[in-house]
Amino acid sequence: MKKSGLLTFRKPGTWLNGFSVLLLFCLLTVFFIGCSGNALEFMADDNSKEAKLEEAMIALNDEDFDKAVSILEDMDPNDPDVKKYLSNAYSGQAGLDTFSLIETIQAINDSPSEGSIDLVGMILTDDHSGIFTGDEIDDKIAKFDKAIEAMLGIHSGTSKAFAMVNALTVDLVDLQEKLEDPDIENDVLVQLGLLGLNHAILSIAKIVLNDLEVAGITEITLTEAWLKAKYPDASHISIELTDEQQALLDSITLDLNLLSASIDALLDVVGDDNNELQDAFDEFLGKIDSNNDLMLTSAEFENYINNL
Repeated sequence: MKKSGLLTFRKPGTWLNGFSVLLLFCLLTVFFIGCSGNALEFMADDNSKEAKLEEAMIALNDEDFDKAVSILEDMDPNDPDVKKYLSNAYSGQAGLDTFSLIETIQAINDSPSEGSIDLVGMILTDDHSGIFTGDEIDDKIAKFDKAIEAMLGIHSGTSKAFAMVNALTVDLVDLQEKLEDPDIENDVLVQLGLLGLNHAILSIAKIVLNDLEVAGITEITLTEAWLKAKYPDASHISIELTDEQQALLDSITLDLNLLSASIDALLDVVGDDNNELQDAFDEFLGKIDSNNDLMLTSAEFENYINNL
């Protein structure tokens, strides 16, 4: 693999801000997926499993994610190939098409958006508006839960459920053990990071929308400008730690650990001396995890929203 090219893709005047951090991360992720996602090209199609996987891949390429899920859910749930493509299918249902992400990013790269939140909002909505209702956020979070669960289970048999809105059923120690598995490939870690990033920002949106519901607000525009307008200096966010809000905060902690592991995997490919990537990630992480311990508290979350 080449180490050059993607690291020089910059939007003038915005390098190392939130938008560029996510843009760089997504581009490297797509590059990684592109290097590892051609396993089916050399398969013979006279084998039942291989034929079904090829059919699922065609459905993924055609953006028919429901069909891909239907095919893959009928196959061996413990097969690593099935899990990997099923993860892509679930994330596609949530709006994240990892096979055409590069085109999506290029299509919206000229937008005036300034933050990572904005980019995820645009990617996960068909019209790039970033507008979500609470039910839409719940549905997308559930899809990303499934996508992460499938990807995590590739090297560990049947993984614990990664359903985090109703109950935190994957504890941090268990997740860290999975991420430190010496058999896990870098491309799996990178894809987990991309899934975790989207999952985290949707969880942020859900926490905010829960907080704003008392004011009669039923949908959110997932942009930093919208959030700033809803939380001006005189009305800072203050999270009421209901069970759901705490579970969402805990889920973001897990997402941050996925992100951290994925950055380590990327640095393993592009070189540990790549300070641009590490510095960009540290800056991005520092905005939400001010204690730098990969564990999100309500105080850190409030500080993050209040300082957008």
